Amino acid sequence: MAGTDIAIDLGSANFRLYVDGKGVVVDEPNVIAVDEDSNRVVAVGRRAYKMLGRTSDRVRVVKPVTGGVISDLTLMDATLQHYLKKVTNSRVFMPRAVVAVPSGITEVERRAVVDAVAANGIRKVCLIEAPVSAAIGAGLDISRPHGSMVVTLGEGVSDIGVLSMNRLSVSGSIAVGGAVFNIFIGSLLATMGNVLFAVMGVMHLVTAVILWRMVRHETPKTVK
Repeated sequence: MAGTDIAIDLGSANFRLYVDGKGVVVDEPNVIAVDEDSNRVVAVGRRAYKMLGRTSDRVRVVKPVTGGVISDLTLMDATLQHYLKKVTNSRVFMPRAVVAVPSGITEVERRAVVDAVAANGIRKVCLIEAPVSAAIGAGLDISRPHGSMVVTLGEGVSDIGVLSMNRLSVSGSIAVGGAVFNIFIGSLLATMGNVLFAVMGVMHLVTAVILWRMVRHETPKTVK
């Protein structure tokens, strides 16, 4: 167990933790709730996400990653501690970790990710750009000698890259993602139908529409 390799996705929307041999063991909203008076962590992940917009002034609900980069190192450290305990409680557990990051972040931002992960007992941290990890996850053969374009659309950042012969030939990212789209959709609904939606309401509406369209275009044999 001490040599187990893990993979971490510090997404603006979700925190994902993959353990070699077990698969994805954590896939929860990357949100943390903190008591302002005592500075105590109240909730992490799905529990904290449910508290968005529903807490008193005493409890602050924060996303430690915004725009694809760590915006609060202290809270990101608390989040990592919380989830790594789900893997093991042993202090001798010192895995190697690969962490997905946007291709356009600065060296300072990359160092912040490495420091945050290494501070939680990880003996070796390797960073992998989001287009590369997405291509590998999708089963795309990036070893061929011609370009393959990959676009990832996250909540806080959109990333695009061209891969060839196991390398990222060219890439770029912008701090615009699904969160901005949700705001625009909510504004459009308010303008067209005089209907007000909270951010979570817009997210649920978009998800419902996508699922409806998927089911509508499926044949009866494949719909279960």
